[in-house]
Amino acid sequence: MDGGVLAACFDAGVPDTVIRDIAASRPQWAVFRDSAFASDAAKINVTEIFKSLSPGTRVQVL
Repeated sequence: MDGGVLAACFDAGVPDTVIRDIAASRPQWAVFRDSAFASDAAKINVTEIFKSLSPGTRVQVL
């Protein structure tokens, strides 16, 4: 949205492939729904994917 400033995904489940695609677009912000992840480890994995592919992105899980 708005030239790559914000990427948001509020689906019930978010596969790693979608997370990687979002990270590859290098948005300034990425926002996800908390219940989309089965565990705390899955949420941590999201931040690790972004650290690797788009370290400048601020990730928020709501």
